Amino acid sequence: MLGATCVKRHPRTGGYYFRRRVPDHLKPTIGTVEIIRSLATKSLDEAKRRSRTLADATDALFEEAEGLQSQHMRFRRIFG
Repeated sequence: MLGATCVKRHPRTGGYYFRRRVPDHLKPTIGTVEIIRSLATKSLDEAKRRSRTLADATDALFEEAEGLQSQHMRFRRIFG
């Protein structure tokens, strides 16, 4: 359950946010080192539920970035 492991509590506000590191090889493609989004709740249970959606979305983003990188590599092999 990746979503729950990405939930962090803000030390000053007590609200929860989603934080996920971008894999090193995808940083140039995605353009950032981590993804951080507020979960807009102070309830840990609700934060865990909301983080699952963001975990799925970041998984899809990483898969799409992988595809873009492989397309770029094929293009470079063909056209130099």
